[in-house]
Amino acid sequence: MNRGAVLLRRTGRTQRQIAERLHKRGVGVSVQAVGYWRLGDKRPNNAHRRILAIEFGIPVAAWEWAAAYEPPPPPPWRADWRDARRELRLVLRLRVALIAIAIAATA
Repeated sequence: MNRGAVLLRRTGRTQRQIAERLHKRGVGVSVQAVGYWRLGDKRPNNAHRRILAIEFGIPVAAWEWAAAYEPPPPPPWRADWRDARRELRLVLRLRVALIAIAIAATA
């Protein structure tokens, strides 16, 4: 993983939006290529790096491989949010089951 990939994800833009902004600057790039950059699987070439620096403020040197760089941990609320969604699904399933039992009992 490289720092450029992390910074590109933090822009909050979709792959398509990033590709369109690069096209407006006259540098053609596919949505799939941007996806590879965001995952850190591949790195943009020098022309793309310069445009990304201008458009999104990502330093050109940020795209160098850095094995020691670790992305920051996810925010603590994310785990709580997932747990809450899981509990809500369970409650909804129980409600559906109780309604089905009530309908079966009245029939």
